[in-house]
Amino acid sequence: MKEASVSPHPGHAPGAAKAAPSPTGRPLAPTLFAAEPAVTLFTGLDRLIDTELGPFREGVEPLLEQVRQGLSALHPPPGGQQLPPQQQEAQRARLEQLLDKLEDVLEALQCAARIRRQRGATSSPRGR
Repeated sequence: MKEASVSPHPGHAPGAAKAAPSPTGRPLAPTLFAAEPAVTLFTGLDRLIDTELGPFREGVEPLLEQVRQGLSALHPPPGGQQLPPQQQEAQRARLEQLLDKLEDVLEALQCAARIRRQRGATSSPRGR
């Protein structure tokens, strides 16, 4: 069976075409709206993380929350206050660093999840 790759970078989040509520039941952020491509990609990433990592998701949740907050700051709702250009630039740089860190953490947790699935598959009493 081919493993799906989990990556926080745009263009690497398969199945991210439609925005939906977070699979964990937590709102993505109260100020995000589905028309934003970044939000749509993040929603797909959030879903993929649940699928791939299962219980290991807890290890990445603090970073995901920081990304949600960063997206909320960059993409306020209609009528919301936009950050000044200098703060937008700083927020984008912070998000880039967060996404790089998130990618590293996701790769490590995905390896752990794969090992756990393989051990579970080899220890199940099939064929008895």
